[in-house]
Amino acid sequence: MKELNIPTNRESGNNSSVDSLQKISEDLNHAEKLRRSDFVGTILRLENLLERLEKLNSDRNSKEYKHAYTTILTHLSNVHFYSSKYEKALHYTALLETASVYYSDNLMKANALLQLGNIHSDLGDYTESMKCSTSALEIFKELDNLEGMGSTNNNIGNVFLFQKNFDEAIPHYEKALFYFNQVDQKMNKSNVLQNMASIYIHREDYPNALNCLAEAEKLKVEINDQFGVAVCKFLTGDIHLDAKEFDIALKYYRESLEIQTKLDDKNGIFYSNMHLGKTYVDKYLTEGQKEKALLTKAEKYFLESLFTAQRVNSKYTLSLIYKNLSSLYEILGNLEKALDFHKKLYEIEKDIYNEKVTEDILKLEKELQVKEAKHTAEINQLRNVELAETIKKLEEIVKQKNEFFGVVVHDLKNPIGNIKLLAEFLIDEGNYSHAEVNEFKKFIVESADTSLELITQLLDYAAIEQGKITLNVNDFDIISETERIIRLYKLKTMQKEIEVKLKNELKNNIIHSDKNALVQIIDNLFSNAIKFSPVQKNVMIRLLKEDDFLKIEIKDEGPGFSNEDRKKLFNQFSKLSARPTAGEHSSGLGLSIVKKLVDSLKGKIECDSEVGNGASMIVRIPI
Repeated sequence: MKELNIPTNRESGNNSSVDSLQKISEDLNHAEKLRRSDFVGTILRLENLLERLEKLNSDRNSKEYKHAYTTILTHLSNVHFYSSKYEKALHYTALLETASVYYSDNLMKANALLQLGNIHSDLGDYTESMKCSTSALEIFKELDNLEGMGSTNNNIGNVFLFQKNFDEAIPHYEKALFYFNQVDQKMNKSNVLQNMASIYIHREDYPNALNCLAEAEKLKVEINDQFGVAVCKFLTGDIHLDAKEFDIALKYYRESLEIQTKLDDKNGIFYSNMHLGKTYVDKYLTEGQKEKALLTKAEKYFLESLFTAQRVNSKYTLSLIYKNLSSLYEILGNLEKALDFHKKLYEIEKDIYNEKVTEDILKLEKELQVKEAKHTAEINQLRNVELAETIKKLEEIVKQKNEFFGVVVHDLKNPIGNIKLLAEFLIDEGNYSHAEVNEFKKFIVESADTSLELITQLLDYAAIEQGKITLNVNDFDIISETERIIRLYKLKTMQKEIEVKLKNELKNNIIHSDKNALVQIIDNLFSNAIKFSPVQKNVMIRLLKEDDFLKIEIKDEGPGFSNEDRKKLFNQFSKLSARPTAGEHSSGLGLSIVKKLVDSLKGKIECDSEVGNGASMIVRIPI
């Protein structure tokens, strides 16, 4: 939620200063009705009201003056925030916080902290946002203010949403809905529903996303919230973009942009322009890359987004547009511009996603849960356990990641060093026998293969982590592709005297799926089976149709996996007790890449294995 809510007090007196305050209050009521449909006009009215109020020769301690003054400050902060004029929003929120000290008003202080949490969240300063939100929540709980508790839970959910930590965001949004339902807050409830719709869109759960948007839009129509209507249209556009219904998506984004432009909502203008650009790029890539004019339109909207992001000076929005512009110029073949924006992206992402920020947020989340213990001891105990487990898992991931990159450096250094050394031997070829020279050449090829495999997996991993999996579903011969993979590994299977058995139980070899993803899945699993197989053993590849799924089974006769290994088999950077049987290189990324690819195809993967009895990797892909 992006609004503060100062309790109103409509009492009036009979002296002349109260009469003047009454006139200001009447004008303030009119401005309040426009604040979600006319940002520019509302700001002008509110600034005029503030000037008139400060010129009054009246008692500033009166209830009427306090109400008018703090309400004007609240709305000025809100409207500037919605317009993405964060400097102005911070200015008026600071005045509100000062007023809370002057009036000794804890509710006012909590509302000021709530708004500061909103602003810092939008600016990408998530640590400061969490500090403000947790402080506000503590005060709201002391006051038993349900609306405030709902608002701060929504704020905290937003921090996790921006960090793409959806599992942490959802519980806070559900709490916010619980509180808002109790106090019948339509505006706040509709904002939470929009946020939840964003998460469902990220998860490709479109039915739930559309349900949330429909309920949110209904509420926003009831309260004449033009800003909210624009957001609903924007998110609806997102759903159609994901469904590759490009023309429908363009329609919704344009309608959203039209409303946001009238409201002077810079944040909304940024996102609508950026998504219009993304839609044109996706349309170009999906429809055969024929209409270059689509990329020209995309560039226009991306540059509009860049201009807005630079005016707002938000790290998060700048990182998004840098990434899109870098990709666009790469497609256009303008590598100089692509590299320039990629460098800018790298620099700004270091500020946003560094480990310090992540650790600070987790620390503040722990502090929040400890404070909640004052209200419910039982919940506190449960949450402390959950939090400790989460922190332990995160620390383990960071440790594994650091160890992994140490291994990467070591694994690349060794084969590259071998290539250099062997090449130096070949310079003095006359000093060695023909057999020795051939052995040197063989070692060079093996070292190069090791380096190439590691680099390829690193690139695949990086592409997947950046969300660059683009599915291209077509008809193709799965058996032909599998036979080609077997041929590619012929030398390695011959070296280990492994017999490869291909069992084709398909009635039709032609399947409808993403060829590249499936080939990569089979390639990785087959390569692993060879690595983990002792000499003179068998590797079986079996393909069949099971209901509406393509079932791929790749079985080896290697050492198998323990129960502990199977639990972390598809995790990134995991170390397994089972090792390749001939000292082959293993990066620890192959199976995590396979899992991501299987997930992208809406499939399932499982491992059937016992220690000493080999392993069977089973993949099911809907076709």
